[in-house]
Amino acid sequence: MLGISERALGDKVGAKASLEHALQIDPENVAALIERADARAAEGDYDRAIEDLKAAEHVKPGERMILSHLLDVYQRAGKAEEAARLAQQLGLVHTNATSTTSGEIKVAGTTAEIEAANDADPAKARQALEALLQKNPRNAMLLARLGASYRTDDPARSLEFYRPANEIDPRNADYATGYAAALVQSRRFAEAVSILTRGTATDPGNYISHGNLAIALYELKRFDEALPEYRWLLATKPDLIVTYYFIATAHDKMGEFENALAAYEIFLARADAKVNELEIEKVKLRLPALRRQIKLGQGVKRKQ
Repeated sequence: MLGISERALGDKVGAKASLEHALQIDPENVAALIERADARAAEGDYDRAIEDLKAAEHVKPGERMILSHLLDVYQRAGKAEEAARLAQQLGLVHTNATSTTSGEIKVAGTTAEIEAANDADPAKARQALEALLQKNPRNAMLLARLGASYRTDDPARSLEFYRPANEIDPRNADYATGYAAALVQSRRFAEAVSILTRGTATDPGNYISHGNLAIALYELKRFDEALPEYRWLLATKPDLIVTYYFIATAHDKMGEFENALAAYEIFLARADAKVNELEIEKVKLRLPALRRQIKLGQGVKRKQ
């Protein structure tokens, strides 16, 4: 959660450290693997980005959102054969196919156009995908492919494609998650909340959706709504210690000082001195005043 927040705010160094620490604690944390893969791909480190995405897919086999990220990295890395195989797996097929497998999506276009859409050069692939979109204007999968392609280097452009994909198929958790991630990255938190609320209702176990929803609600200062999301994250990943910091600060900002103190103390007891150095210093500066406020009976009554 901290790494995703730091990356959204442009703190690449902090994000890298947080994600590395998260994966030291839990090497199979899908959200951290995807976020680190995106960061590595943005830096041109395609091989290690692919490793991360394959590791994520091993944890959640067949997860379309992970495979869409992997397809984008294959294209950017110039791995044409791998990209073509994965595109076929994801359902980017010629419309003249005589039969389709369950869940396969037909696309109107020539063989050459389909091949161009899977070109190893991202610029060529995007151009071909946009051309196919002219023939298939209501194809949510094509829109989402373009949204995923642009999300890292041009979030505003990514939104232009994810928005209609989500409108066409609002129950598709992959489209909702991608759209919301681009909104959070663009700091359009209010819009992200609307999408993520639907996404978590459709796919209650989607960790990335819950994580982005917690960030968006927190940034909007809707702390009473953010708290249940952070508690869900903590219940799902008990070792995600930084969650206690967000829970504590949310209680603190709402004047629930006793709840805040309890969460701050748990955070200090479990936090990593290097990774969470900044947050630890903030908490230590806050605690003396917080304890005085509690002693004076200030704030609202502690909640269970």
